[in-house]
Amino acid sequence: MSPFDHPPGDTTWNQRHDLLPELAQGIGALSVDMADIAGALSLVQEGVAIAEGEAEQLRQVAGAVAQTAQSLAGGAAEAERGLAAVSTSAEEARSQAELSAARAAEAAERVRDAARQGSELEAALANVARITDVIAGIARQTNLLALNATIEAARAGDAGLGFSVVAREVKELAGATRDATDQIGTSISALSRAAEGLRQSSERGAAAAQAGAEAGSATSGALDRALDSVAAVKLTVEGMASLGVRTGEGARQMEQSIARQAEASLRATQDLTAAAKRGDALQSRSEALMQKAAAGDIEIEDTPFIRAVQGGAGRIASALEAALDQGLITMEALFDESYQPVAGSQPAQVTTRFTALTDTLFPPIQEPMLQLDERVVFCAAVDRNAYLPTHNRKFSQRQRPNDPAWNMAHCRNQRIFDDRTGLRAAQNTEAFLLQAYRRSMGGGEVALMKDCSAPIRVRGRHWGGLRLAYRVA
Repeated sequence: MSPFDHPPGDTTWNQRHDLLPELAQGIGALSVDMADIAGALSLVQEGVAIAEGEAEQLRQVAGAVAQTAQSLAGGAAEAERGLAAVSTSAEEARSQAELSAARAAEAAERVRDAARQGSELEAALANVARITDVIAGIARQTNLLALNATIEAARAGDAGLGFSVVAREVKELAGATRDATDQIGTSISALSRAAEGLRQSSERGAAAAQAGAEAGSATSGALDRALDSVAAVKLTVEGMASLGVRTGEGARQMEQSIARQAEASLRATQDLTAAAKRGDALQSRSEALMQKAAAGDIEIEDTPFIRAVQGGAGRIASALEAALDQGLITMEALFDESYQPVAGSQPAQVTTRFTALTDTLFPPIQEPMLQLDERVVFCAAVDRNAYLPTHNRKFSQRQRPNDPAWNMAHCRNQRIFDDRTGLRAAQNTEAFLLQAYRRSMGGGEVALMKDCSAPIRVRGRHWGGLRLAYRVA
């Protein structure tokens, strides 16, 4: 006798049998709770992993800031030393400029003295020239007197013979005087020109020396201002160096703190990973219990969905086999796995050689399934790789350009849903598969769902599965 056979008059067996639906219901609720916990753990795990990655990035940034601050402090110190050297050089240049200005002023004064002396010499030469002119005039008068004396001596005859000798001597003296006066005049002219040149050169030299003295003074003033600027920059650089040191110390402290946080996040991630694995294992066990409970002869709340999805899978298989018989498609095309991307789709959509056929055959079977219960969200067939070619009409809208968020919610056809639930439903070959999972409804809202699926076999070959998803009451 089987443990499930009903012994006549066994009230204990009747009591246990009455508890079975309640037990199966509890197992189903447990499976949903485990799916909720596993999903929550997965989300927390993802969040901690993201935080860990961001902490590591922040630590690297803090390290880079510390290095930059250290480099800044070092550069500021180097600049400070350079400014000190520039200040020393500028101070020396200022001293040299002051000395050059003083010497230029002294040279200018001496040149001015030479110019004054040249002017005095020029005046003296002018006086000598005037005296020479007077002497030349006397020589001309003497020569004229000698001429007159010669004429008178010639008139006097022998009586004027002695006078004629004197006249001749006077004439020779006048000639000699005239020659000497001419030579003196020539020399004086040359000296006058030389004195004029000396005076002009002295004046130009004095002007140049004065300009040099003024330039030296201006250079000294500019160097004074440059020294003031260098001093101001030096103060700024000193402040930068101090700030760089403080920033580097703060950045190093922050880096150490972030490193400690990263280590804590890593430990938390490891713990969460282990917890998530245990959660997945518990979810699988609870789903296995739920599957066994649903497979029994006991009527549970999931039984109508199981029967409906099995019937739908059978009708889809019959429709595909009829299409093969009519020559609408070949087995090779029906089992095509060459998924071709749809250009510009966001999120990515793909097509195969059987997509056009399923768009014709599947809606008449899938759409009525939505009326089975108000909790049903969708009913759609997927191939064994979780490719969903033809979704319900409400989820098969035309994609909007550059609006992936809207497309994600409203354009779910021609997509591959190879998550845990979707892939298990696609690859299941048992009579049915009952799963519980969390489904994102957008905007941060999450709904607890059950996914009931049944395999689709075409001419004995596993093509995929029909999925029926509904909310948990």
